[in-house]
Amino acid sequence: MDDASKNGSVRRRSFGDWIVATRPWSFSASVIPIAAVALWLVWRFGHGDWINILLSLAVIVCLHACSNVFSDCKDYERKVDFPGSPNGVSWIQDGRFSVFTLRCYASVLLVAGVLLGCAVAVRCLSWHALGIGVAGVILAVGYSFLKYHALGDLAVFLAFSALPSVGLGVVAVGNLLPETLLIVLPPGLLTMAILNANNIRDVETDARAQCRTLPMAMGCQGAGVVYWIQTFLPYLLVSAFIAFRLVPYAAIGTFLTLPLAIRNATLMRWGELATLDRSSAQLQLLFGVLYAISFPVGLLDFWWQMSIASVVTGGLALKFASRDVCRNVLLEGVLAVVLAAALWGVFWLGNEISRMLFDFSKSQVDAIYALRADQSPVLIGVLLLVLIGPAEELFWRGVVQHRLSARLGPNLGFVLAAFCYTFIHVWSFNFMLIGAAAVCGVIWGACYRFFPKHLPALVLSHAIWDAVVFVVFPI
Repeated sequence: MDDASKNGSVRRRSFGDWIVATRPWSFSASVIPIAAVALWLVWRFGHGDWINILLSLAVIVCLHACSNVFSDCKDYERKVDFPGSPNGVSWIQDGRFSVFTLRCYASVLLVAGVLLGCAVAVRCLSWHALGIGVAGVILAVGYSFLKYHALGDLAVFLAFSALPSVGLGVVAVGNLLPETLLIVLPPGLLTMAILNANNIRDVETDARAQCRTLPMAMGCQGAGVVYWIQTFLPYLLVSAFIAFRLVPYAAIGTFLTLPLAIRNATLMRWGELATLDRSSAQLQLLFGVLYAISFPVGLLDFWWQMSIASVVTGGLALKFASRDVCRNVLLEGVLAVVLAAALWGVFWLGNEISRMLFDFSKSQVDAIYALRADQSPVLIGVLLLVLIGPAEELFWRGVVQHRLSARLGPNLGFVLAAFCYTFIHVWSFNFMLIGAAAVCGVIWGACYRFFPKHLPALVLSHAIWDAVVFVVFPI
């Protein structure tokens, strides 16, 4: 028996204590990647065995909880966790649980996971699923050993991302799908970043406990470089996946989390590691949620997708946009109308010149206007005027350019914001649309650069211009 039990200091436990002992806040590391793959399978194939999907998620949670509890027991015994340490397991230290009790608890969770896994294997009658399940159980039970030998990062990726993603293809649609490994890679890398940040912070205490982690094997500087790769590579992967039509264009929404990724990378650079594992977990959760919901959103009509994106970006803008604006409603309205009219003239002239220079310009412009075909012009006009146009301008100028300018200076902030606004249109592979985005980004960005207090006029001009150029007076 452990010391707590010998001293009779084990306290009365509540149901909540049993939940907390599994560290449920960490479950996003395993649930989010698998949820993303499950929704991708439905987006890709139009169907999926939802009973098997839900059972598989339950298996993952049970095995993750089992691994957490076993790992906490091992860390406590080897004094990796101690009173006052950042990740100290307080429910052992304060006597709520003995190590023996937690090991029994982990065994129960393991059995539950195995039984659920057997149910999935029986339902799909697949030796592949059974083999993947056995490998997952081995990783869950052996994680502590692997962690102490600098293999914890690899074990986490295999157990929480790679194996479950491949297994999900088997149990959900009946096929081994290697491409699921690609789909799960972006959130999987961010999951590994959480562990890496934690290990870099705890390198001294881990060394005293003879726990060999990645930062100890390659040095904290090298592990920091790996952290940067784990943080930013997911965005490059999503871009490539969109380009090759492996994921829907809606996955570009993950770039909304890029400011948090930059903040985390900055914390790593300056060695501010106290809360980096938590902020890395926040990034993984937010990125993963946006990534996962992009698949059902990708099944919707273009205008529904735009509306949902506008609600998200508009909500962020209302919370974070600059409040230092002009309050003269009449002046802002006049400026908005003049700017919208001038911009329409610029596009009319640009369209005429493009038709003379490029043979493809007419077909590409027609492709843009073809998006109106299945919807009422009135509905499209209202969405552009009331929701889509205002949300875009509030977000790109009122949040993105405003914050970049505050950090990097007004000139660089303007250039980067215009570039980002253009970049998100690249995956349309429509040169005319990309050029239009670049022109709009430069003109509205320049206006905000020199007249930041006239953001209301820019928001209104964007809304008016969208409605006019797309519905009222198309070019």
